Amino acid sequence: MKKEIYMKKLWDNYQKTKDVKFLIEACLKAPFFGNPQMGKEIARILKENEIAGHNE
Repeated sequence: MKKEIYMKKLWDNYQKTKDVKFLIEACLKAPFFGNPQMGKEIARILKENEIAGHNE
């Protein structure tokens, strides 16, 4: 239950701020149904896109 509350908080924070760091954190913490590498890959792509967006 703690993880559900934490994920809701991350989602709420993202929706308020549109700061991708909250989605990245959620991807790193989510188990992705036994495929944690999926979350790590999504987080990596989000982070790369966020950095690229700041450099434009």
